[in-house]
Amino acid sequence: MKKLIACLAVVAAQPVLADTQPADYAQARAEIVNHVACFPHGIDKIATGDVEGGMAIWNECWGENLQSTLNFVGGSMVCPGAECTFLTEEQKSFTGPAMRGALARNGLGARGFTHTHHQLDTLDVTFTSPEMATVAGKITATHFSDHQGPEIHFVHWTGEVAKTENGWRIVAEDLRTAGHSVLPKPE
Repeated sequence: MKKLIACLAVVAAQPVLADTQPADYAQARAEIVNHVACFPHGIDKIATGDVEGGMAIWNECWGENLQSTLNFVGGSMVCPGAECTFLTEEQKSFTGPAMRGALARNGLGARGFTHTHHQLDTLDVTFTSPEMATVAGKITATHFSDHQGPEIHFVHWTGEVAKTENGWRIVAEDLRTAGHSVLPKPE
């Protein structure tokens, strides 16, 4: 009996999270999951040289005050900021979609990639308020070039999304490469 009472006390003491979820939880979650697909769709267009098409997607994707924490094989950076080494001095004044687009173009171009294929895995969505949520998932990013075989990156991605008057926007991201492999160049 004492164990049952102790268990009931622990269950009763759990915090109530109902006020962190929107009233239309299922719809809001679906909107967010569908929205963050803008990340891989935009970067794949940018990587093929369709910067205009990729930026059209990304202008609807990223928030204007975006903060990107990027951890790659061999380094990391927080953008915007002084350590954001993928940006030129002129580009360091960019914000939001323009900054993220410059990061993608500069990072992929510097390595000689001609196109990419990004796959976004199952996403976990946790609402921190009815207008804010954390989205976490995995990305498999395959980068192609003329000088080597495909380079595959396994990435943990966490994004913070905010509901704005224009819909959901990614306002922060933390991208961490968990590993990568370069496949042999096809003959």
